[in-house]
Amino acid sequence: MNNNSRFAIDERIVISHDPDIRKAFDNLTESDRRLVELFKQHDSLLIKPNLVLPRTYAVTNLELIDELCRLGEAHGTKLEIIEFPGLEFNPNVVENYLQLKKFTQKYNVRIDLNPKRFKTLHIPGKHLKRISVVEDYLCKPWINVFKIKTHVLSTVTLAIKNTMGILGYDTRQDIHINGINKALMDVAGAFRPAYNLAEGYPAMDGNGPWVGRLRPVNILVGGTDMTQLDLFLVRNVMKIRTDKIDYLRGRQAQSQAIGDTALLSEITPFKEPEVSRFYVAAFNSMYLVDKPFFPLFKRHFNQFLYSSRFFGTKPVIRDKTLVKELNDVCRFGAVDHANARIDYHKCTLCMECVDAHSEAFKITSIARRRFKLSTRGNQPVSEE
Repeated sequence: MNNNSRFAIDERIVISHDPDIRKAFDNLTESDRRLVELFKQHDSLLIKPNLVLPRTYAVTNLELIDELCRLGEAHGTKLEIIEFPGLEFNPNVVENYLQLKKFTQKYNVRIDLNPKRFKTLHIPGKHLKRISVVEDYLCKPWINVFKIKTHVLSTVTLAIKNTMGILGYDTRQDIHINGINKALMDVAGAFRPAYNLAEGYPAMDGNGPWVGRLRPVNILVGGTDMTQLDLFLVRNVMKIRTDKIDYLRGRQAQSQAIGDTALLSEITPFKEPEVSRFYVAAFNSMYLVDKPFFPLFKRHFNQFLYSSRFFGTKPVIRDKTLVKELNDVCRFGAVDHANARIDYHKCTLCMECVDAHSEAFKITSIARRRFKLSTRGNQPVSEE
């Protein structure tokens, strides 16, 4: 157990709702003094957002991160953002696309998307006996900040799943090989963030995180117990059966919800991911192949596959005529408008072209060939 185990578990779950995420954050900190006290009590805190891929709607809302940085500045608390994106994504591309340096320039926050120091923990897990963890998270209090969304491999990705971003690649291999939801049962007992904060600005359902429907439920939900918070979100916000999620199956809710609870009755059930067992098995098998692949080729197998245009989720042309009529859609110059082509050597897989012009571009992947994207222009639209 790491040093964060010294934080007492308070089973209250606080809900804050407002169309403006900044106002919702102010309301939450007024209702839940645990978060403010955390900043008052510590000179240094870690922020663990979900920045695993370069797509604005799939990662933790950056305005919420800004609010946490503002709170840190107000209390003289030094903040660090440490995250370990998936290996198929270049950390520099993620940092540049999301413009994370603005937090360093504005608040002097240290950002590290390529941590090097890991420590091995031996745990009494059923599927995992040891895990490698970013060392900073074992010696400093941290805030777990994540988007409420579905995931094609794990059904949901919430507080517990978000901890995968502080694990070493060897542990991620083992998690995928064993099955994410089964292995997360072991991971959940190894960490205790000082605070967990979920956001739905927007949330996502369907085949997240790449091609999920955007659900602007406009809600913040905070708590100190990861399992209880995940249970609450799945049952009361997403309204998905917990028996479909191994690490939540059979768990009993012991939390008390306070705040804007009336909103919950207005949220319609989230659409669950629709993927075949073959896809899940094929995806997880990449990590099994990688065990011998990496020592031989000094490159991870999924990096090898995703570097081609034939595997992995990517944007493709839906309507060549419309693409030729558009101008400078891609800030990275990956779209050749004259010839209606995408240069995948320049493409960062941010899907900004699809989010902004879904009539001209679409998303494809090895899971399903076509998806209906729930955005029109730059505004998320809920498909109820």
